Amino acid sequence: MDSIDKSNIKIHEHIKVTPPSSTQKTTTPLTYFDIFWLRFHPVERVFFYTLPNSHSHTSFFFQKLVPILKSSFSLTLQHFLPLAGKIVWPSDSPQPFIQFNPNDDGVSFIIAESDLDFNHAIEKSPHEASLSRSFIPHLESTDSFASIISIQITFFPESGFSIGISTHHAILDGKSSIMFIKAWAYLCNKTIETEEPPTLLRELQPLFDRNIVKDLDELGDKFTNNWREFITNMFPNEKGNERCLKILAFEPNLEDSLRATFKLTREDLNKIKQMVLTKWELLDTNELNSKPPCYTLFLDLKILGPISFQTLSIIKFQLHSSNCLCLAVFSITILPMFFLHKTF
Repeated sequence: MDSIDKSNIKIHEHIKVTPPSSTQKTTTPLTYFDIFWLRFHPVERVFFYTLPNSHSHTSFFFQKLVPILKSSFSLTLQHFLPLAGKIVWPSDSPQPFIQFNPNDDGVSFIIAESDLDFNHAIEKSPHEASLSRSFIPHLESTDSFASIISIQITFFPESGFSIGISTHHAILDGKSSIMFIKAWAYLCNKTIETEEPPTLLRELQPLFDRNIVKDLDELGDKFTNNWREFITNMFPNEKGNERCLKILAFEPNLEDSLRATFKLTREDLNKIKQMVLTKWELLDTNELNSKPPCYTLFLDLKILGPISFQTLSIIKFQLHSSNCLCLAVFSITILPMFFLHKTF
């Protein structure tokens, strides 16, 4: 990930954001669901936000908007405390776990500026997939620890900004990461409305009780003990250190890859569904058995709350010998300004 070209990015600030009032050192165990993904590459998202003319000036962004984003992010971490820590694996522990140390930990938070054309970055027509990579932050990991989340806010003067989020695959799945983003958006709005510390809605409050996940077959121990063998077989270039927490090398293949916007209405999706069902009914059972299997990747689009969105996808087309067209999708979302819908 470090080889991504960020020559068009100017870094204004790189800090650690911490929860506002955390004084205790806390630990959170991992379940076997988490351990399985321990060293897989991060989940990455980019959200683009348009700004009205009155809010798109450089001085307003850095003096008004950035402090609000920082403070509301800190408040959000107070409810999602483990995300402010890191994954560790001490020599006296049979399994890795999440540890938050208020004297040392925090989330990498980058404030940047880009000279790229904002409209080009979010345009619908196909263009180079590599364009958005510079808006995604690096998620730090070493042999001894792995960060859980990192943030990069990139300002496009007179246009808008983006929020790039990298999350550790073992800690945040799709639902939990979206919950975190919604919580941040909610607290950001409340921070604008009032000077009093806002209360997070109950439906946006996470649950960290790992005791509800019962590991009757001791899968956690099995996954932990088998990491050395797994790394050796699947990634022969990696050292088989069973306690290594460094994220496996992952360089996105952006050559000949394009990104484009496709807007599908509910009517469009129903038409696709009916077309597939019609084709399926016409197929003969013997014909199905005689053809090689065709694997398809479906992208489930859902509305996040009361806002509309479009999904940009980096799509790589590959035509296999079985005449099956495969699509590789990297999701990017364009959202309206639900963070800042209030007047300053």
